[in-house]
Amino acid sequence: MFARNQRYSFKNGAPKKIYSSPLFVIRYDRNEEQKLECAVVVGKKVDKRAVVRNKLKRQIVSLIKEMLLPETPVKLVIFAKKPLNGVSNEEKKEELLKTFRATQII
Repeated sequence: MFARNQRYSFKNGAPKKIYSSPLFVIRYDRNEEQKLECAVVVGKKVDKRAVVRNKLKRQIVSLIKEMLLPETPVKLVIFAKKPLNGVSNEEKKEELLKTFRATQII
C-alpha cells in the first residue's frame, strides 16, 4: 500500500490522459506538486473473489514502487483488465514498463 500522501484521491475525478494496453488502462497526468500520487483499481470483472483482486493490487503496487520514485511528479490511476489474472509477475512488470515508457512517465 502507498503512504497516505502518495494515494490518489478521486474527489476531483480521474486524470484526463488515457493509455490502454492489453493488461491495463492507465489514466495519468502531471502533478504540480513534486510527488507521486497513485491508485490501483481491480474490478469484479477481473475476478469475483476479493482475495484474488487484493493479491493483484498488492502485486501491481509493489511493481510500481520498484519502478517509480516517490518524487516522480505524476498522478497515476491503473485499472486492471481481465487478462491480468493469468499473467506472471515478469509479464506484468514488462507491460507496466512498456506503458510507462509510452506515456513518458519514465
